[in-house]
Amino acid sequence: LSSAGDDDARVGALRDRFVKEVLTCPLLSWKVSSSCLERLTRGGTSSPLFPALVANFMRRNDVVVRAGGIMDVLPVVDLTVCPCPSVLSLFANVVQLARSCEVVNGMKLDLFDVRDAECVVSLESYLLEAVPVGTFSSRSAVEWIHSGDSAKSTPVILSSVVIEQCRILLLDSHIRCLFRVAIDDEVIRTENILKAKGDKDVAHEQDLLKSGGNAMSLAAKEARLKQSSMFWSTSRWATKLGRSVRDLFVGDDTATTSSTNKNKGEGALLDTSSLSRQLAHGTGRHTVLNLTAKPTPLLSERNQRKAPYSTSFLFTLCRCYATIISRWGGGGYLFENVHAATKSQEPSVLGLLNVLAFSTSVVKTLWALIQSDKSIIKELNYITDVDNDRTPPIASLKNVSGRGGSSSAAYPTLLVFLATLSHTLLITDDVEIHDMDQPLPKHHLIR
Repeated sequence: LSSAGDDDARVGALRDRFVKEVLTCPLLSWKVSSSCLERLTRGGTSSPLFPALVANFMRRNDVVVRAGGIMDVLPVVDLTVCPCPSVLSLFANVVQLARSCEVVNGMKLDLFDVRDAECVVSLESYLLEAVPVGTFSSRSAVEWIHSGDSAKSTPVILSSVVIEQCRILLLDSHIRCLFRVAIDDEVIRTENILKAKGDKDVAHEQDLLKSGGNAMSLAAKEARLKQSSMFWSTSRWATKLGRSVRDLFVGDDTATTSSTNKNKGEGALLDTSSLSRQLAHGTGRHTVLNLTAKPTPLLSERNQRKAPYSTSFLFTLCRCYATIISRWGGGGYLFENVHAATKSQEPSVLGLLNVLAFSTSVVKTLWALIQSDKSIIKELNYITDVDNDRTPPIASLKNVSGRGGSSSAAYPTLLVFLATLSHTLLITDDVEIHDMDQPLPKHHLIR
């Protein structure tokens, strides 16, 4: 399989059979040696075989897969013999192999191949549309088998071990690695886009100040007042105890020994709460920022990319995780098939939103793309047109096609952005919104 080129028809057919007949085997990693798995995911001196197998499969079955018929190209499994459909086995094996393949898992930028990663994540997206709804459900995954012409159906509980393998896709570290390589705010110019204000933004802000500015300022002041009037700030005993604990970690301010002064700011734990508040308001000593002036690892790794940065992988990731949000995020009542999605949000989706909201810059980056990418703006103008009666609900926009049948990145991008933003706003207070411009600057929230 790895000795010949991709243009060899015989090798292409063998690679296609390998995906359909070998990667659909349940618990494959338990049945083959670790050296065989390493040949698939690492490849030694040559490129790993796993991304080439996926690319060949997607190329040979492109029409059927894009039409939503991926289950038609996979073997049929008797669930009474093996309680795991082939689509679920393939999904579990692909997720496991992708997690261990350095070319597509995003752990090392110098080895990451964006084209291979896009192909693998695209396959995961199509498989996510076909796997049983119990895959990411908190309840047992059950499939119903119809026996012949009889109206009776027999329930079969799917393998819990295979389902656990599928949930590797929702690991916090895995999600962070993927979005870390998929987002480059310097290339996207996120900060510049978020700082820009138009005439409408200025007018909206003025209207906001006239109509509700006093109430908003009052709410922000009240929140700050509550923080300053807490027990630990008003109690003389608590103040003394807090000063003693701070001196224990930071050191006594009155100490004048050279060793103490030498170590300050380098290894000591500093109380930066008041400083952070001052910097958020635009005041404070800027020289303290030298403590964090060291370059972050991400900035140094950015130069190690094998290819120039493109947003295509970010859109592919949004399509994948938008499918999870739409099927397991509680929008089941919007689907024609009542068994295609859950009617309440699953804990797995809550964990996904926690990672996206608090461990990545998805909210700001996706909003910057929605404001600047011409193709996304064009598609979103179409679905937000009030005269368009055929527009589907936002929660069901997972992997739909745009106008003309072409796959659109606007729908899943909008869904991931809205879900993450609404989740972030649940724990965002008035001080963060009005004083710190979190999660977005105020004029963008008005937009």
